[in-house]
Formats: sequence, C-alpha cells, structure tokens
Amino acid sequence: ELRIVRTSVAPVIDGKLDEAVWGTAATIEDLRQIRPGDGAPISDRTIVYVLYDKDALYVAARMWDRDGPQAISRNIMKQGAGLAEDDRLAIIVDPFNTGRQGYRFEVNVNGVRHDSLYQNNQMQIEWTVIWEAAGALTEDGWTAEMAIPFKTLPFGPTIDGWGFNVSRAIRRRGEEALWVSRNRTWNPTILGVAPGLMDLDQGM
Repeated sequence: ELRIVRTSVAPVIDGKLDEAVWGTAATIEDLRQIRPGDGAPISDRTIVYVLYDKDALYVAARMWDRDGPQAISRNIMKQGAGLAEDDRLAIIVDPFNTGRQGYRFEVNVNGVRHDSLYQNNQMQIEWTVIWEAAGALTEDGWTAEMAIPFKTLPFGPTIDGWGFNVSRAIRRRGEEALWVSRNRTWNPTILGVAPGLMDLDQGM
C-alpha cells in the first residue's frame, strides 16, 4: 500500500527533482528484480516519489548508477517510440482497481514519453494521451519526473484506492525491477494499491 501525499504546490516537470515539494512525497525504495534475479533487490539504489493534487498524479525517481551517467542507455529520441532498449522509468495505474484494465506510462533520460493501454491485460500500444515527462543526467545516475493529468484518464471518483506499480529498467544488465511483482512479470493483475485519492478534477 502506498498512501500518496496531496500537495498544494505542483512540481515543475523538468526532470531535475530540485524542488522542495518532492521532500514531502510518499516514497518507494524497495524495488525487486524480475530479471535477471527473481526477487533480488535492485542492483542500484532507486527512490521513487509520488504526489498528487486536484489536477494530476506526479511521479519522480532518483536512480543511482554505479557506472556513472555515461553508462545509461539513452538512444531513443522520438516521442512515442518504444523504450525496450533504453534505461527507463515506468508506472502502471488502474484507476478502477479492477485488476484487468490499466494505463502504462514510461520515460527515458531524454524525456521521451511512451504510453499504452491495457484491456483485459492485453497491452494496446496504439493508445496515446496528453501528459508531461522529463529526464536529466546527474553526477551519479539520472532522474525523471512525470505529470499525468486526471483529465487524461477515466476513473471512478468514488473508488477509494487506485492500482499502482512502478518499474525501473537497467538495460545493459538486462535488469528490470518492480515495487510489486509475481511470476517474474507485471501487468494490471499485479499491482499495489494507492488509497485516499480525493477531490480530483475529472473534467467533462
């Protein structure tokens, strides 16, 4: 369970995590590998930060890399392109908490956004919506920020608890690590829960 913190100050999505508001966020640090290990801790320290306000869900991460920023895979530059070969941060959210539907958002250090829709746990990569993301290299790895407007997503305003998960991929090691995993995979059937999201602006 992750109880996401509500903020009165929206972060600027520039990939840098240099704003005080991130210090108030809910955090996730216990990511576990689904490959190459099975449940082993992620090989480099990762802290994920999660906030929300009435307009959007905000997710950021600070991702250390023992080999330095020059080792990070970051070849994809085209928005909407798949990030299967790049280091990336990804989340899945299921606003109805059904365990069958959901939305996946990914970003690399170049700020390239890739999104997809799950229907009955089948990924539809043709789906796309408006959201923000950015990444930045640091002296000891990289950082990323996302802002996903609630007007972008259908959701049940009375449902107390969204399905939520987060993943980091370190490509040169063939490594993928998650907050919640089972059977070395992840999809809307394998999520934690984020309760307490209230007073969201759903738009028309």
